[in-house]
Amino acid sequence: MPEHEPRQRRRKVTLACEPCRERKARCDGVKPLCSTCRRRSLGIEQCVYKVGNARTACSDDYTKALHERIRRLEQACALHGIDPDALPDANNDQPVNPQSQADLDAIVMGTSLTPLSSATNEGMESSSNSRRVTAMGTTTVEEEIGQSHDTTQAFYGSSSAASFLKEAYGTVNPPLSCQTSRNPQVVTLEPSSLFSGIEKLVLPPRPLADHLKERYFQQVYYLYPFFDKEAFEHAYQSLWLPSGQVSSPREYRDLGLGGDATSIAFHSSLNSIFALGCIFSDLSTPAKTTAYEVFFNRAKQNIGLDLLDLNDLSVVQTLLLVALVLQGTPFPDRCWNAVGVACRTAQGLGLHSMPKYDAQESRVWQVRRRTWYGCVVLDTMTLGRPTMITNLSTLAVPGSMDLNAQSAEGIERIRLQFQLESVRLSIILDSILSKVYQPWQCRLLHDEQSCVSHADTACQSMDTFVELQGQLQAFELSVPSFLSWKTPLRTDSISTEVASILAIQRNVLHARCLHR
Repeated sequence: MPEHEPRQRRRKVTLACEPCRERKARCDGVKPLCSTCRRRSLGIEQCVYKVGNARTACSDDYTKALHERIRRLEQACALHGIDPDALPDANNDQPVNPQSQADLDAIVMGTSLTPLSSATNEGMESSSNSRRVTAMGTTTVEEEIGQSHDTTQAFYGSSSAASFLKEAYGTVNPPLSCQTSRNPQVVTLEPSSLFSGIEKLVLPPRPLADHLKERYFQQVYYLYPFFDKEAFEHAYQSLWLPSGQVSSPREYRDLGLGGDATSIAFHSSLNSIFALGCIFSDLSTPAKTTAYEVFFNRAKQNIGLDLLDLNDLSVVQTLLLVALVLQGTPFPDRCWNAVGVACRTAQGLGLHSMPKYDAQESRVWQVRRRTWYGCVVLDTMTLGRPTMITNLSTLAVPGSMDLNAQSAEGIERIRLQFQLESVRLSIILDSILSKVYQPWQCRLLHDEQSCVSHADTACQSMDTFVELQGQLQAFELSVPSFLSWKTPLRTDSISTEVASILAIQRNVLHARCLHR
């Protein structure tokens, strides 16, 4: 008995001709005349195909959406210097490096997944090595692998009540084994990756960016040297390099801004710097206004809880830069609140409690000290309101120095001396604000307030004014000669650039002293 050949299945087509669609007949989609129309002896003018039906439109929309998605992915790759043709093929039998694949996914999706290294896991295995004592007197064990932010720089640690309950629970219910509670394959989601995506990391054209950055460093930076200039410049230059040429020197990692050019703190600070640079740029007035608004809007997009979750030095520096931008806006409360959050974050990092000043201290300690000095200056001089740092240490301010322009290090110290003089003046102004506003007067009991007569208060106020006026006069006489407005020093021995910076600093310091 001969074997029956398998029946050939009808080929499905996406689009049927109009006669077949009306008769609901099977159409094979052959053009110009399908088989059904040929059997019915219909002409070519009757066997027509129309693409306006719902099924085809849906398919076309889906295809267009796929093409649009591919176009966006190619633009994202081009933005970060990635060649799509160099990516491994999905059908390639050769295994893909999981680290590089994760990095590429992180770039495209705007996230950064960092696997825990073996060294980190080994450190977690030993509870004695991971314990530390916070400023609140509690011991902490960093064992939350899924923890979303780094707490190594925290000064106070977590809540004391929470730490006590955690210790008590660990004593009553000890873990069965370290292996069951710790998974070496777990990855942590860094807070810097929690913002919406790469579309926020937008850079202006390179010539404009360089111009605005240079204007900022010429006119603003040495009035508020919150961060390390060299580290910031290195991170800025890396933004314009292909991914394979970007390096991250170890000496920049703990300096705040400049340690990571891909963080939301750096990009928010960079846009704040661009906004401040617009004020002193060579742009026309309409162009200045437009550019200022664009850069400031980009900067404030990343100011939120995700930024605070970073909890490092760059957050304080970013908030201070944003406060500088807000000084020029009709929103004084925003500026005051930004400075307040910066001071509270700095306090959480322990910037207010550092060792006594040492000329040979490390670069990290110098930047941390300058950042805290920035908090002090902005908190006392910005709006003339009660300050947050009244009951906190303002750190010991080193004395004035003589002009020594024989070396690059000496010139840099001369440029940075202005901040020290500003801090000394800020301490006096803080004393004025605290004694005039008396923010802690409400803490006195009612009967204690009644014991103070009006005459005694007036006498104390007069004595206070005389004392504060004497402090201001002593400050004016103690200002170093290259910053003094009473006996200015000739600056023939220094470059024009340094002389211009000193002139700006001298005028600002004089204005601050007058506007007390």
